Amino acid sequence: RGGFEKLSQNLERLFSNKGRRRNLSINMAITLSAFNQDHIESVMDYADSGEFDDIKLIMTRGAPREPEAKNVAPERYRQAVEYAARKCVEHRHTRSVYNDLFSAVSLAAKEQIADFLEGKRMASRCTAGRHSLVISEIGEVFSCETLGRALGSLRETDFNLQHVLSSPRAVSILESIRRGECSCSMDCNTIGNILYSPRSYLRVGSHFFHVRKGHFKER
Repeated sequence: RGGFEKLSQNLERLFSNKGRRRNLSINMAITLSAFNQDHIESVMDYADSGEFDDIKLIMTRGAPREPEAKNVAPERYRQAVEYAARKCVEHRHTRSVYNDLFSAVSLAAKEQIADFLEGKRMASRCTAGRHSLVISEIGEVFSCETLGRALGSLRETDFNLQHVLSSPRAVSILESIRRGECSCSMDCNTIGNILYSPRSYLRVGSHFFHVRKGHFKER
């Protein structure tokens, strides 16, 4: 009880510090689901009444308590992402090369995710397990949050990560990822894939140019 009021108070404290800390960027993440897809723009309009620098839309995925929450139309996702991107570019409160570059990478990732949801192949291979890992609260090591296949356990290898990654099980899973045998719309992985994919840099550069100019790049 009172969680929203406390959140609003904390945000006010953060916003009051932005003038003294030039590089402080405050973003909001909103989960897009079947339950809010028809009025997600009004939710973003409410968020835009504050001094947020970016609004991140995250698709409902995995195993939600209500499975129908995942039933978001791909075109609806793209429309919502573009609406959020326009707000990010045109109403940004904090300007810095780092923030603008990160926004450009994020916009490129959202485009790839929208393409994937519409049935297109991902433009870059997944780098999960090579450039990023997930470690659970009990020491299990995963290549990512969505694949659900543990590479091994730190507790069983005296907390030696290299031993986990060199095990036959881990090598087999990581090789299957390198061969492109899995694909998903996970935001963090997609951003990582773009960062390590030179052929994506042109798209990122285009977004970066428009972000710096404060103009949304039309599709």
